[in-house]
Amino acid sequence: MVAFDQRRDGRSARGTGSRKGRPRRVGVEALETRELLSGITEFSSLPTGAGPQQVVSTDGYLWIAEYGLNALARVSPSTPSAPVQISQGISSGAGPTGMTAGPNGELWFTEQNLGQIGVYNPANGVVTEYQLPGTPGGTADQNSTPFGIVLGPDGNIWFTEQRDNLIGMINPMTAPQTGGVIPLSSGVVTVYSAGLAGTGPTELASAGGKLWITELNGNSIGEFDPSNPGAGVTQVALVGTSSPQTLGITFAGGNLWVGERTPQGAGKTALVSINPANPSQQAQYAVPSSSGVFNVATGGDGNVWFTESNGNIGMINPSDASPAAVEFATGNPNSTTNWIAAGPDGNVWFTDQGTGQFGTLPITQLVASVPSGISAGTPFSLTVRDQYTTTGGTNTLFNGPVTLTLAAGPAPLGGSLSANAVGGVATFTLTASQAGTYAIQASGNGSSVQTPAFGVAGGAGSTPTPTTPTPTTP
Repeated sequence: MVAFDQRRDGRSARGTGSRKGRPRRVGVEALETRELLSGITEFSSLPTGAGPQQVVSTDGYLWIAEYGLNALARVSPSTPSAPVQISQGISSGAGPTGMTAGPNGELWFTEQNLGQIGVYNPANGVVTEYQLPGTPGGTADQNSTPFGIVLGPDGNIWFTEQRDNLIGMINPMTAPQTGGVIPLSSGVVTVYSAGLAGTGPTELASAGGKLWITELNGNSIGEFDPSNPGAGVTQVALVGTSSPQTLGITFAGGNLWVGERTPQGAGKTALVSINPANPSQQAQYAVPSSSGVFNVATGGDGNVWFTESNGNIGMINPSDASPAAVEFATGNPNSTTNWIAAGPDGNVWFTDQGTGQFGTLPITQLVASVPSGISAGTPFSLTVRDQYTTTGGTNTLFNGPVTLTLAAGPAPLGGSLSANAVGGVATFTLTASQAGTYAIQASGNGSSVQTPAFGVAGGAGSTPTPTTPTPTTP
């Protein structure tokens, strides 16, 4: 078996700045536009030589497994153009690829080139690495090619060994995290092979108390119960597909969503939804551009977001009566969009291996509401909500500052003009001292909104609006 090539197409061209793209019309059938979505922006703040792989969100930051830099990179979503923090201490040539957040804020990642699992503690910068066996009970295998990794439903860290056709486990609560390489003889790592022979397991997702495994071979995915690991992996055949290489997988809208990396042709399946309670119940979806799907993630808006082999970003709403894929172009011909995730700000973030960059597709926008019947001198409430432009739902991931400025009005407003949103909502108590027409602008989470003009009536406690006396003629 040939191991999965994480470079995909061998391109290593690096972009030099931001690129923006609008939703791309790439067909007529099964396509809708989301006009409220702003363009994609990519950032060139990773050092030269970057090869960004999986991106995850934890502790308010984005973390990127950096294959090219042999490190983990930390990005603040509020200042993505600033130089990123790069970790130290990963074994030379390890090739960090897959990554997941652990139960205590640590980051677990696969070292594709050394046959090891690594864990990084952001609090102290310590990196600990664990050797992996090539077979259950076997010796360490540097060529095992660990790829996908996830925090399982049992609280353990689970990973795949693509070349050796294994699924493995590490208990993050008991595994030593003291730095250096932990030898296989420590007994930290347990692996299982039953049901995986020749499959080339890649990524994993947790749903319904089980682990679901995508595979390069066999036209199927694997179902694995961590509570009964000795039973091995059960293969679930994919319906309506033709020898795909499945890679990305996520859980959204009550179903698993699996991406088919190999383009299947016009009108052919690129995404498969699977009912985890009844895996034979499946539905197939095409991508308008006939591209293959690389990685798949659930957005903060509940939609399924994915990267494509042609460099696009795609989205499908699992709640629609007839789900249909929408595509967005990066606007960069060198793009090879890679992993994708919901950021801590609620927006979509992705890595671009072709340009050595990472990027975002904003899908949130502030909305503000002002009550009617406001009187001067009487406090009133202004509510600002961060809303998903894709669904209209509240972006509950946003817990950051919102600031107000007076856009129009005869006098300054009383009350605090800044507040932290909680669960995507910020509430302000304000007072207008004078009657007149006002408008307020709210800013936060990378967007701003201005209220429509609203009237304030005179009140008992109001300050009279100054007037200029009219001269009299003697």
